[in-house]
Amino acid sequence: MPLDVPWTNYIVLLDSDTQFANQLGRDMQASRSQYADYITTKDPVRAHEHGARCEYAAWLYFRPACWLLFTREKQTPKPPDIEGFIEVRGRYEARHHPLYVLPKDPPEYAYLGVYAHNHPTYEIFGWVWGHEIKDKEEYYQCWIPGQPCFAPKRGDPIIKPPELLYAELRRRQTDKYGPGWFDRVWIDNIDERQ
Repeated sequence: MPLDVPWTNYIVLLDSDTQFANQLGRDMQASRSQYADYITTKDPVRAHEHGARCEYAAWLYFRPACWLLFTREKQTPKPPDIEGFIEVRGRYEARHHPLYVLPKDPPEYAYLGVYAHNHPTYEIFGWVWGHEIKDKEEYYQCWIPGQPCFAPKRGDPIIKPPELLYAELRRRQTDKYGPGWFDRVWIDNIDERQ
């Protein structure tokens, strides 16, 4: 069931992509990641595999970009998944709100929603700045007892199209690496997935 937003972008994972992401998810679980408090399921391996697939789909959409796979050293707050400011929020059940921000999440991160209910097709459907949604009563939810979050409903105007986040990422990268960097990097990385 596609979300009711006109700007959803679709990324299809190849079998090799899925295998790669699943292995990363198993590695994350095996490392006993310090971020285990983000996982609220009885099957943490499956949850890490799912999270890695959603992050991989987002990385494919934004590349070239730096993807922080996982870190063994404890860092607070948890480093964002992509390029130092994008945190991927993957959902694999259509009944869930597609995008959420936790009270402890940094307000300066961009939170990107990725829907995985139709694997191997992933929907990159929108994003929100943490400071736009955190501590706003109209977005307060508590799906799991003791674990509140802030989540807009589908179609809420606070959710912005992924293209705006893509543009923000490119602006930040140009500020960091200089004009023309994208053309130099992209030519070397057209699409090596086979």
